[in-house]
Amino acid sequence: MEDKEKQLSDEINSLLSNDPSDIALKISELEKVNTKKILNEYGKFVKQFEDFFDLLITLFDQVNYINKDAWPEQKTIQFITIAHNLQTLYCAFDLAVRGHHAEAIILIRTVYETFIKVVYLSCYPKAGYSVFYKKKDGTKEFNLTNFLSQDLKLNRDNIYMVMSVITHSKGYLIMKEAQEIATEGQKGKIGLRIKYDKKNLEMAINYLYFLLWMFIKITIELFVQNKINKASKELLEKAKKVEKAIEKIFIGHPGGAWKTIDQDVSYIFKIIKLAEEGDDWEMAIKNNSI
Repeated sequence: MEDKEKQLSDEINSLLSNDPSDIALKISELEKVNTKKILNEYGKFVKQFEDFFDLLITLFDQVNYINKDAWPEQKTIQFITIAHNLQTLYCAFDLAVRGHHAEAIILIRTVYETFIKVVYLSCYPKAGYSVFYKKKDGTKEFNLTNFLSQDLKLNRDNIYMVMSVITHSKGYLIMKEAQEIATEGQKGKIGLRIKYDKKNLEMAINYLYFLLWMFIKITIELFVQNKINKASKELLEKAKKVEKAIEKIFIGHPGGAWKTIDQDVSYIFKIIKLAEEGDDWEMAIKNNSI
């Protein structure tokens, strides 16, 4: 066995170049060019995201010091679920700043699903781990689209649809290029492309801002509120100010589905509050009393 492993290792090593990968070096240089351009044109966003993400992580860390003896199981699941997606959110930001805009949106979709799962667990606390896998005991199965449109009666979820199109094999980009080739012919080489794409970058920026807002808001309202120690009260007050500041960015947003996102967020968090207090949120929706 050891001889075979050594033989395979030697065979692979013989296929390697003694020099660094030319493509990897070129990608690194392109990323630097893209980052410089993005910092020049969207430096304010980069600085705000970095500072507000720093605040989110510091605030979220304070939840570790809150007494959780009275926490129901679903709240622990919610806490851990968000914790495991903080890095994913930052990686999406990092990809966007380095010029991998569509790839950033693919990651952003995962983070968005996480946020909706956390909301779902407030509404259906008995669902527990079924938000991650299908149970065989008849437990209501999590379906993001059905939960938003049928349960919460939100029928404006276009922001998720756009992310889904990009995520599924970058369908929109593929179809767009294939159509251009069909009508105009192939105009250049087809292969690996890492380039600045203003439209996808701005799309990613909107999603990143939105999810940063949601993570800060849900950390405040679901976990923290006034339960952190006195030394951290100043941190909580700053987090509330940041949350409101980001909300103002979206109020009156001129772009498509984002125009009403502040209303949808207010609606969702009212439902979370009702659910967390044990009130009948479904009846409240039915009676249009939210």
